[in-house]
Amino acid sequence: MRMARRFSWYLAPPILQGVISFATLPIATLLLGPTEYGMYALLTSITALVTGIAGMSSSYPLAAHFKNQDEAGRRALVTTLVALNLMIALFLGAVIIGAWLIFGRESGEYAKLPTEAVLIAVASMIIAAPWSIGVELSVILGQARVYGLTLMVQSLVGAAVLIGSLFLFKLGMLSLFVAGLASSMVALLGAWVAMRRYLTARAGIRDGLRFLHGVPILTVASLLEVVQVAVERNVMAVYLGMAQVGIYSHSQQYRNLLATGVKAVARTVWPTSLDEARV
Repeated sequence: MRMARRFSWYLAPPILQGVISFATLPIATLLLGPTEYGMYALLTSITALVTGIAGMSSSYPLAAHFKNQDEAGRRALVTTLVALNLMIALFLGAVIIGAWLIFGRESGEYAKLPTEAVLIAVASMIIAAPWSIGVELSVILGQARVYGLTLMVQSLVGAAVLIGSLFLFKLGMLSLFVAGLASSMVALLGAWVAMRRYLTARAGIRDGLRFLHGVPILTVASLLEVVQVAVERNVMAVYLGMAQVGIYSHSQQYRNLLATGVKAVARTVWPTSLDEARV
C-alpha cells in the first residue's frame, strides 16, 4: 500500500504537467507563435546545460553516502552540495550574461532575444538550482509527497502566471520567461522543504568535499544528453529558423509524457533498491 501511494505521487505530477501544457497551449498561441516558443526553447537549453553542470551529478554522492552517515555527516554532505551548486550556478549565470552582452546581441538568432529574457532565464536557473539536489534527496528519503506537490504546484503556478502575463500584463514573449521564473520559485520552496533538516551554516564544507570523489567523471557523462539538446536546438535555429525549433521542442513533450510511467516506477523503488544493495 505504501509503495502504491508513493508511486501515485511520482506519476501524478507529470500527467498533470502534460494536461496543463496541452490545455494552455491553444490559449497561449492566440498571442504567441512557434518563433516565440523557439526562442524560449533555445535559451532554456543553455540554462539547462548550466543546471546540469551545477548539479554535479548529486545523485551519486547522495545515493552512495547519505544513508551511511550520521546526522552531522548528512548535514555536511547536503550543505556542501547545495553550496557548490549555487556557487557554480551564480558563476556560470554571470558568464552567460557577460557573453550575451558582448556577443549575443550580434549573433544571428540570439539577436532576436530581448535582454530582459536573458536576465529572467538566468535568474530562474539560479533560483531553481537547489531543486536538483532536493529531488534526489526526497527520492532517497521516500518523500514522494514533497516531490509530487512541488511539481504539481509548479505546473499550476506556471500556467496561471503565463496566462496572466499574456492577457493581463501584455508581456508577449516575456510571459514564457516570467512563468518559468515563477515555477523556479516554487522549486526553491520545494527544495527547502526537502532539505531544511540538513542545511546548516555550521556544517563543515571542507569536510563535505570528501564525498565528491568520482563526481567529475560522472558529471561529464550526465551532461552528454543536455549538451545534445543545446547543440541540437542551436543547429536547428541556424539552419531552419526559430519557428521550427518551437515546433520541435513542443513535439518532444509527447515523448516525455510517455516516459512518465517508467520514471515513476524507478523513483518508487529506488530507496528500497539502495537499502537492499547495502545489505
